[in-house]
Amino acid sequence: MSSPPPPAACAPLRTPGPRALAALLLAAVAGCAHRPEPDRRVLAAPPTVTASAPAVSAPAPVTQVASPWHERRRAVPDRGVERSPVVRWRTPLRGPVTLPLAVGAEGLWAVAAGQASMLSSTGEELVVAPVQATTAVAPAPDGPVVGVDDGALLALSPTTGKVSLAWAGAAKARGSAVPLGAELVWTTSDGAVRGTVRGALGRLVSLAGDPSSDGQRVYLQTQSQVLAAFDAQGPAWRSHLLGPGQGAPVVGDDLVYAAWDRQQDQPGGVMAVHPHDGSPRWQVELSSPPSAAPALAPGLLLVPLAEGSLQALDPQTGQALWNVRLGPHPIPSPPLIGARSAWAVDLGGRLHRVDLDDGGVAWSLALGAPATAGPELAWGMLIVGLASGEVVAVGEADE
Repeated sequence: MSSPPPPAACAPLRTPGPRALAALLLAAVAGCAHRPEPDRRVLAAPPTVTASAPAVSAPAPVTQVASPWHERRRAVPDRGVERSPVVRWRTPLRGPVTLPLAVGAEGLWAVAAGQASMLSSTGEELVVAPVQATTAVAPAPDGPVVGVDDGALLALSPTTGKVSLAWAGAAKARGSAVPLGAELVWTTSDGAVRGTVRGALGRLVSLAGDPSSDGQRVYLQTQSQVLAAFDAQGPAWRSHLLGPGQGAPVVGDDLVYAAWDRQQDQPGGVMAVHPHDGSPRWQVELSSPPSAAPALAPGLLLVPLAEGSLQALDPQTGQALWNVRLGPHPIPSPPLIGARSAWAVDLGGRLHRVDLDDGGVAWSLALGAPATAGPELAWGMLIVGLASGEVVAVGEADE
């Protein structure tokens, strides 16, 4: 399989000092934002699978209808940003943006240096909640909730950022909340699985990633090679992974998908199990270990790999569809799947778009710093969190 040549960067990507970082970001804004690479397509080859903030403005509603956030599918029906990408705005926060972004009804939530911030469609920071957050914000139906460093789960006011309700925990909140029946469930660093109604539901050793949910069961995986489910009665089942769990499980219509990392001489891979008992439907080993959880759309399971590739699989059989290499850098977060495209970021600081039908690379845009969260789709733009502490919005250039 031949790999497309890496696109030329608009600014050098290294670990700079404060003065160099300021110069790097200025160059990124002046260069990468206004000189995107021309639209192009680099076809994927068949794979081998071994089994500054703008002016203040009123918030705009988020026009995004997607799969339920707690299923972790990361699929949206919109066309998104397809052609001529350009940086629309950059908002600096108070530290690296490494936790997942969350799109809620009121705006987009990001966590940096323990503070949860809600941003508007123009990048204005509308709400700041200094709560020592240790999880991503969960856009629950009754309002945003976030886990904090004393293990508690807090409900936040989307207009003021003040805490409106709190549920006690212990240790440090580890996984963002998901629904289970009439309550919310989150995890803490001591392995506890906690609910807002029933308190402690159980415990798992060495939790990995966020939980996911179909509303009736919560699914979790661990570094100790366990994929587990909890229901209204407590622990429901456990299934064995061939390596340490990687990211959150992904809930499909009739299957649950889990990625595992390399384990000694055992390659990383992905498996699909039945949600009612955890029995395996299929499992495949991949040429490179998954670097984050997969994303799911009808007919497509898209797995990010540590080698900098995206691996497309058939969700029902695990059969390889295509594989495309985006560059030499790992992909740290699940890709986002739209109506005709998928988008992914890498630790080299680039945002990529590929076509869903064959994995052809359409464009790649340098963002100026390692991309560590996102992308998310909101207001017709792709939103990405950077290790430099910025949240960046990418839209299509004006015709």
